Amino acid sequence: ADTALRLERCFGVDAQFWLNLQTDYDLRQSRRKASRDLEAIEPLPRAA
Repeated sequence: ADTALRLERCFGVDAQFWLNLQTDYDLRQSRRKASRDLEAIEPLPRAA
C-alpha cells in the first residue's frame, strides 16, 4: 500500500488503481501456477 500511495502522489492516479493492478497480477500468477491443482477440485453444486 505504501508504494501505491507514492505512485498516487507522483502520477495523480488513485492508490486503489495501483492496488487493483497488483491484485489482478497476483491472481493471474496464482491461477497459472495452480491450474492443475485447481482443475482437480470438483465444484460443489449450487444451492437453489
